[in-house]
Amino acid sequence: MTDRVFYPLMILTLAAVVALAAVWPQGDGARSPGPFGHAPTQQTAAARAAQAREAARIEAENARKAEAQRKADEAAAAQAAQARVRAKLR
Repeated sequence: MTDRVFYPLMILTLAAVVALAAVWPQGDGARSPGPFGHAPTQQTAAARAAQAREAARIEAENARKAEAQRKADEAAAAQAAQARVRAKLR
């Protein structure tokens, strides 16, 4: 390939790559400089509030499960104690 074809082709390729990088979604990193940048979804106030609500919901669910398990353990211990008392009385 001659230099007359190669270098203009490389310049066009470079311009295409730069243009693509300017408009391609940026992912979860820091905000890109304007005018192309936008706040990543995870950094918006609504997303942080939703994450906090989900964390609170999971924490409350885990607390309910732990309380239910504690009550079940207490009931099992009470039944075992009653069974031991009944066995001693026989």
